[in-house]
Amino acid sequence: EIFDFLTFDPETVKSYEIGYKGSLADGRVRLAVTAFRADYNDVQIPGSVGVDNNGDGIFETFAGITTNASKARLQGVEIESFTKLAQDFAGDGSALTFNGTLGYIDGKYLRFINNLGVDVANFRRIQNTPKWTASATLAASIPVGSGSINAQTTLSYRSKTNQFETPSPYLDQKGYSLLDASIVWNSDDDRFSLGIFGKNLTDKQYKTSGYQFIAVNPTTGAPILTGTGNVTPSLGQ
Repeated sequence: EIFDFLTFDPETVKSYEIGYKGSLADGRVRLAVTAFRADYNDVQIPGSVGVDNNGDGIFETFAGITTNASKARLQGVEIESFTKLAQDFAGDGSALTFNGTLGYIDGKYLRFINNLGVDVANFRRIQNTPKWTASATLAASIPVGSGSINAQTTLSYRSKTNQFETPSPYLDQKGYSLLDASIVWNSDDDRFSLGIFGKNLTDKQYKTSGYQFIAVNPTTGAPILTGTGNVTPSLGQ
């Protein structure tokens, strides 16, 4: 019966976009703003189901499947900016710059019929699509010897992210920020470079992927707890 899950409909989308790109303050500031909307039909949803290999009534393993949600809509705005804060402040060719990005996505299912024939769109979320993303990079370039030193630091942010279309208190990642930094010397002919790079300097721990196999409410997706407050496994015993 697992083969019944292996057929699904093609996903289609109609997308619309409008934007602006320009420079200000004699070219010291560059700005790009984009507004977009995407209307999806038959959204393909990757997931998994338990598989009873030997007919004993227990799911011993699981298989990847793809299902379709009827309709979904994503719309939002993206902003990118570049600003030259200072020029030649520490010798000819030196520069201090700032790069910033800001993204907002309002993504939602408009119609999502589950296998019980119930529209669960209000209880589902678009996977791996944080509502807010942002980054800020401050960079400096200073001539040194026969080359230049380029130093920069970047602070980035992602708001809450759902691993799957069904929210999970065990898998979903709350909003978090990451701090990176680097300092690199480049020769004038670009043949040599020497640098130090730091990633996630605040040692932030965050979830990137995971699966759960527990009994949940088929409509809301909320875990079904036992009388003692424990979850009920849906894979094996």
